[in-house]
Amino acid sequence: MLSKKDYDDSWEAIEGHISKRKQQRRNQFVAGSAMATAAIFLLIFNIYSPMTLNRRSGDEQTNVVLQDDSRIYLNKNSTLIYPKSFEDTTERRVSLEGEAFFEVERDEKVPFKIIVDEAEVQVLGTSFNVRSRESENQIEVFVKTGKVEFGKGNKTVVLTPNEMGIYDKASEAVVKKTLTDSNSLAWHSKKMVFDKSRFIEIEKTLYKVFGYQMKVDNPNIYNCALTSTIEFETIEDALQILEATIGATFVLDGDKILVSGDGC
Repeated sequence: MLSKKDYDDSWEAIEGHISKRKQQRRNQFVAGSAMATAAIFLLIFNIYSPMTLNRRSGDEQTNVVLQDDSRIYLNKNSTLIYPKSFEDTTERRVSLEGEAFFEVERDEKVPFKIIVDEAEVQVLGTSFNVRSRESENQIEVFVKTGKVEFGKGNKTVVLTPNEMGIYDKASEAVVKKTLTDSNSLAWHSKKMVFDKSRFIEIEKTLYKVFGYQMKVDNPNIYNCALTSTIEFETIEDALQILEATIGATFVLDGDKILVSGDGC
């Protein structure tokens, strides 16, 4: 079991190395793939905090139950770093790269903190989604229940249900807005809802949920609109339903979705 001092020292060393690596990444081009970046991230944690565990989801979603019974659902290609135990600590601290939905057990004496890139999310007990992808220039936190504080240093916002906080990695500005997008948690709920949605909205939703870019060969397809609820387990399920409701063909090709047809 880690003592409180060892626990705090380990995390201070970890955060220092992460901050230094993040700054270096902004000042120069970094070679290697996202997989290599994640490997370096894990190596730093394993060297400086041997009492931590890590879970990487790879190509499949997965979930983690922490020692305090909090549950974290990892989206694909995401990494969670967490201590084996939260005993004898003043806060429950984990780190995330990628996207995850959190259901945090309430403990007013020991707040729950998530380190995500250079920003932080702090809660007592609630459910919320955190997204920070290597290829994207912002971090997003969406609150389903409860209340969270999100940001960096003295630049923070307090978020309540149906509010989203957006942190810009370049400017370090953080803003919040009321979110009406019913598909914000679609990757977790396995359900997408479209109500007279233009094709550009469908395109953005599929990217957020599955991570595939679309290549549309006929601009007329963007005139299509969709009203439908699509429940799915895989991307193939979703594309099959889309083909049945929109006059277009959807074909997976590597990391892209090729869309062809006459349009609407």
